[in-house]
Amino acid sequence: MPNRASLLALIALAVLAGTAEVVVARGFLLDDALIHVRSADLLLRAGFPTADGVTRSFADSSPLFLLLTAAGLALGGSFYVTKLLSLAAFGGLVAALVATAWRERHTQAQAIVVALLVLVLSPFGVKWLTDGMETGLAVLLALLLASTLDGERHRPVGAGMIALLCVLVRPELAALVAVTAVGQVLRSNRRLGMATTLGGLAAVAALYGIFGGFWPDAAVAKVRYGYSPAEFLELLASVVAGAGLVGIGLVLAWLGSSAITIRAAWRTDRALLLGQLSLLLVLVAIAVRGQAVEGIRPMLPFLAFSLACSVALVRRCLPARPIGARMLLPLAAAAVGIWTVDAFAFDRIVRVQAQSMEAMRTHDWSALRGHTGVAWDVGYLAYFSGAPVCDAQGLINGPDFARLSLPERLRHCARVADFAFVDPPRFHILTTALDMRGWRVCGRFDFAHRTGPVNVYLIVAPPLAREPSCPGSAPRIDGANRLRQAAR
Repeated sequence: MPNRASLLALIALAVLAGTAEVVVARGFLLDDALIHVRSADLLLRAGFPTADGVTRSFADSSPLFLLLTAAGLALGGSFYVTKLLSLAAFGGLVAALVATAWRERHTQAQAIVVALLVLVLSPFGVKWLTDGMETGLAVLLALLLASTLDGERHRPVGAGMIALLCVLVRPELAALVAVTAVGQVLRSNRRLGMATTLGGLAAVAALYGIFGGFWPDAAVAKVRYGYSPAEFLELLASVVAGAGLVGIGLVLAWLGSSAITIRAAWRTDRALLLGQLSLLLVLVAIAVRGQAVEGIRPMLPFLAFSLACSVALVRRCLPARPIGARMLLPLAAAAVGIWTVDAFAFDRIVRVQAQSMEAMRTHDWSALRGHTGVAWDVGYLAYFSGAPVCDAQGLINGPDFARLSLPERLRHCARVADFAFVDPPRFHILTTALDMRGWRVCGRFDFAHRTGPVNVYLIVAPPLAREPSCPGSAPRIDGANRLRQAAR
């Protein structure tokens, strides 16, 4: 690694670039972030976790983030409270990586930590970690959990608290808590192992006591059929490539560090080796369970945990050696190239989505209040319209609805829907259950993915298609092609 002055300059440059990206994305909130806000608002009004204000349900995927959001709203915060929470977690994560990189003396281990810092501060690292979701907090807690496997300096109370918070921020992190407890037992550190186990079990008991189950409704709704090996590899490839530099870099860092340490780790430190390879166990569980994976977000805490164990193994198992320019320069050139490509896509995505969120916030939804809509992306719509929404994905309508198949959900939604919020492909799917001929296109809201623009249309049944929610000139539709033409 470079000398201290060069290291400081590299860290400062990465932090400066990341700060610029945070400023660019200051108005960007993921659609799902407003599901947190809606759930927190309902929690404050009803006094218990609920999707409809009447029945208790596990509609929010992160209990800890739900409580933090509710606290922010109770203190007078706006719906941007989730953005502030994700920025605080992101700041803590960056500070932890900077401090670790500065303190690390092992050359190869320091290189991995600096690479992780650069990836976190890359355009799509900033996008995924500051979008108003709990991801940054989950990654930070996963790193803290991994640190309890590295050395004897942790107190049992601290290890137990970290395990508790991990499960509360994302219930699926119970898998990492179990791996950590087993690793601590392998190290004959039974006190830490017991404390970690008790912290995880306390969190699981709290989930059952408060929500009546372990899995959030979103996790239940996203269970599909088991993947074939080819399907799963294709899914992983698309998820990694779609995340740009942060996805490609994290996977390469994990593969590379695993390859150079696995043989020595098997002989010297099987506890950390278990942590390093825990990502494989998680991937197998996802494939067998048939869990839908939409982007790299749910994988980031598991990648962070495995890489933290990899850094510890590199430090313990390999002699410190300088890293030659012949290796660093091609990697740096590739990283700069991918960063540049990511930056253009990042700017387009966050700018377009922030504009659409503001358009939905200021739209007059008064004519639709008290009427039910149907949508796949429900966060902005449910929060800003104040109308009940039948969620085709099954995320916010309770556990029984989450267990239904998509055709069953659509049939139910078709019976109650007076308006729809869909893009053309989903409009086509919805018309298999709901006759929308004669409905009017009352608005278009533009979003963007990495692969291109996504146009989402507000389509309203004739009796409700009136001013001010719907202009008098709003065209009628009779098919997906007509939908695109009508909303130009």
